[in-house]
Amino acid sequence: MLKKIFSKIGLVCMLILFLAIGTFFISDIGAQVYEKFFRGNVLIGGKLHVVGCGRETMRISHVSGVLVGIGIPGNTLTCVGLTAGVGETGAVEGFTIVDDAADFLRIEVQLPDDWVDNGVATNMEFEFDILEIGAAQCDIDVRFFEYGNTTPILTDTIAITNGTARGWVNLVTNSTGIGADADLDAGDTLVIEITANTNADDFRIYGIRMKYAVGLEMAVTEANR
Repeated sequence: MLKKIFSKIGLVCMLILFLAIGTFFISDIGAQVYEKFFRGNVLIGGKLHVVGCGRETMRISHVSGVLVGIGIPGNTLTCVGLTAGVGETGAVEGFTIVDDAADFLRIEVQLPDDWVDNGVATNMEFEFDILEIGAAQCDIDVRFFEYGNTTPILTDTIAITNGTARGWVNLVTNSTGIGADADLDAGDTLVIEITANTNADDFRIYGIRMKYAVGLEMAVTEANR
């Protein structure tokens, strides 16, 4: 009788072990199949999979000397000296002109909650849709502030050669992106301030584009899961 009982217990243990091993391999294979046929930001069996990046293009248009219109996720802040430009109407593309060193274009942007902030510069990038309209190289000052702070966390420039066609331009120092800055976190609100370096640095600005790595971050690693 005892022999039969122990034999049954052994069979049950072997069955449990078999199911545990099978579950491990099936979840691993399942993750690979899902990754192949259902591409996107997925977390299966502790596996992180990130594809592509997010992109938000914020169109800018002229409202008044102290105000611009800007698309989501941007928000308007008080500007200074913006005396010219075109309002966005849908049929007409909007822009505003910065043509004096005393002019300040200011907006705020909330960094996405699904931004993968892992300290890599290229994982958060800002580009600017600008047309240089002066008679010399156009140098533009750009400052990034944390919301509620008057000290910039990043100070950079944009340099556009005279006669360059309108296009998306990058920062000079942080040309590959600003994702490595330790002050930036997902969900933070940034204040961006843009101004001409001198009175001769005149330009039209049509929009700002934010490109960022998007996905899911694991709270634990495979080792301590």
